[in-house]
Amino acid sequence: MLTAVDIINTLQQGRIIIDTVGEVTIYPESIIVGNNSVASQCRIRGIEGDFLLKCLFSPAVTPNQSRQSVCVTYIDIDTLSGDTFRTCCLLRRWIDGITLDDAVLSGMYNYKSLSTSFDRLAYEILSAHEAHGDISPDNILVCNDKMQLIDNDATWHPNHTHNHVSEYGSPGFIHSHRKIKLPAKDIDNYPIAIISTLLAAISHYATESAETIPAILLKDIAAPSHRSIELAKQKLLDADDIAHYNIACSIDEMFCSTDKLKRMFKEAIKSQEE
Repeated sequence: MLTAVDIINTLQQGRIIIDTVGEVTIYPESIIVGNNSVASQCRIRGIEGDFLLKCLFSPAVTPNQSRQSVCVTYIDIDTLSGDTFRTCCLLRRWIDGITLDDAVLSGMYNYKSLSTSFDRLAYEILSAHEAHGDISPDNILVCNDKMQLIDNDATWHPNHTHNHVSEYGSPGFIHSHRKIKLPAKDIDNYPIAIISTLLAAISHYATESAETIPAILLKDIAAPSHRSIELAKQKLLDADDIAHYNIACSIDEMFCSTDKLKRMFKEAIKSQEE
């Protein structure tokens, strides 16, 4: 059985060979471990610029090989037991930025701007033909004044009959009934509503100089709890932010339709621009 430790040991060698790609130089200090993969920043011999290498160790992962801007290939990993496993890996151009959870915790960003930028990203996601499948703040990069969704291994496509998207999701951002429902376009609705709710509440606290942002709201941006969501909802009510309060209420619905949530975000964006 292939483990994250086996992949880490291989990447820490510094230089590896990847099928159809050739020699790749790994930046060992950038290696991080996720739920289903080990990732690192790297450079491909003969190509300018850095790339993100993601090696998958979960047998449930079956990435979409037709995805644009992502190279899907394979790498041989030697294990501590002496076996060799051939595992799937993904390569895409490196994007400079900071993850949304780190941006919130850093306190160096304007929370109102973060809330507005996320709502615009959410509207784009809801308007797309496909679904990301694994939305969480650590899969969203803040790049200057924009946000970009990354780590789209769990992408759901309406024309795919075989999709393992139900295997994905980060703790705190998975609907409790997700496993009993077939993958569909609305799988992103739950995490989107949670992130928007927390960011909107934090932004209201930040604009009221007499109040301090509750530590639980900042901490729970990475793994929300029922308490933080209820606290955020109350703040939205107190601030008379009905647009975001409606989004917050959708969290408790069994399954909020994409069209309904899309209209809510349209109203939220409109209210922020007024």
